[in-house]
Amino acid sequence: MKRYLLYIFLIGGFCFSLAQTKEIDSLKQVLKTAKEDTNKVNLLYKIAVKIYQVSDYKEALQFAKKTKLTAEQLGFKSGIGKSTNLVGIIYMSTGDFKEALANHFANLKLCKEMGNKSGMASAYGNIGLVYWHMGNYPESLKYQFSSLKIAEELHDKKSIAASYSNIGIVYRRQGNMGEALKNYIASLKLRKELGDRDGIASAYNNIGVVYDQLHNYPEAFKNHLAALKIEEEMGDKQGIANSYNNLGNAYQNEGDYNEALKNFFSSKEINEEIGNKQGVETVFINISEAYYNLKKYKEAEEYALKGLVIAKEIDELDGIKDVCNILSRIYKSTGKYKEALENYEAYIIAKDSLLNEENSKKIVQQQMQYEFDKKEGAEKLEQEKKDIITAEASRRQKFIIGGISIGLILVLLLAGVIFRSLRVNQKKSKIITEQKELVEAKQKEIIDSITYAKRIQTALITSEKYMENALNKLMKN
Repeated sequence: MKRYLLYIFLIGGFCFSLAQTKEIDSLKQVLKTAKEDTNKVNLLYKIAVKIYQVSDYKEALQFAKKTKLTAEQLGFKSGIGKSTNLVGIIYMSTGDFKEALANHFANLKLCKEMGNKSGMASAYGNIGLVYWHMGNYPESLKYQFSSLKIAEELHDKKSIAASYSNIGIVYRRQGNMGEALKNYIASLKLRKELGDRDGIASAYNNIGVVYDQLHNYPEAFKNHLAALKIEEEMGDKQGIANSYNNLGNAYQNEGDYNEALKNFFSSKEINEEIGNKQGVETVFINISEAYYNLKKYKEAEEYALKGLVIAKEIDELDGIKDVCNILSRIYKSTGKYKEALENYEAYIIAKDSLLNEENSKKIVQQQMQYEFDKKEGAEKLEQEKKDIITAEASRRQKFIIGGISIGLILVLLLAGVIFRSLRVNQKKSKIITEQKELVEAKQKEIIDSITYAKRIQTALITSEKYMENALNKLMKN
């Protein structure tokens, strides 16, 4: 049934790949007539991403570098940043960790200059991934927590999910399956909320690996097949290769070594096709392990040595550790005790470098520092809220006091106006009273004069009558 499902997934993936190829060809046609401007930079970048998605790393790198060069000629900073980031991702996929690290640090510097926090979060995460591939787990965790901190500040769920996934990978390599599973499940939850199919597939694969190492094989197969289904639908060759490798590990741990080999060789074929050195190295080691379990020591040694060459070439300490471990067991089983001891000693040295007490302490410190920073950030945010409330209350108080003060001033001004008006009215009233009194005095004086005149007139009239009467009397006499 599992094999039947794989065939269905392959057919779906082939159809998707054809659709991707047609889209890439169409974009290349548009590119031929594109003007030398920012639109061309965006078009080149889109082509590079599409080619990377079908795992043609060589051509993807060519277009990514061309994108970067065009952006630099135009002085298009955001274009330079995203193309530099893509170049770093492609180098990481091919196992060239030195170049990958250089490009991601260059991108981080540019993002800081531009104040691009989202870009900084991405750059920190990618730097952490490169350090993980190189076996430097404390540095990897340091940069992953830096990425997570910024992503949380921005409430960027996609970046938070990526950080959880990357942090889980470090814990898994350290053997802390509880912390690994917790971070993977948190990542899966966010990616489902976002509908991020590529991220969902990655989360299923990671969860499957943890269940595999916990010997819960039904859950391991369930998650790896769920991942493979999505990857086939999307035409994600790198994801498909990873899923075949993970399924091979599950079969191997379950004791079905022949079925494990079938899946490992399927993974090997795809990784070689897309030029993923780190993927080829990993699957060589797994093939060696399967042949060792089948007691086919010649084939086991052959693939282990092939894996060692690549592990040293790409400077992957974890791969060197695993190869030396399997070689020491192969040589012990074939009676080559000197070689067995040499490889066992090399295995212990590599293992101690990866899992020594100092590194473990650093990882715990990184976790504690992140928790402390998160708590401090929450307390700072709470204090800022309190400060805002206090400032708002103070502002309101000042506003009220200011309002009252202005009101009092207005009342005083109004009182002054009223008082002045009253004084003016009092003066006017006094003048009117005085004028009234003057008029009344004049009127009295006039009336008195008229009365006096009347009296005189009356007296005169009386005298005239008296004289007239007197004359009349004389006349009669």
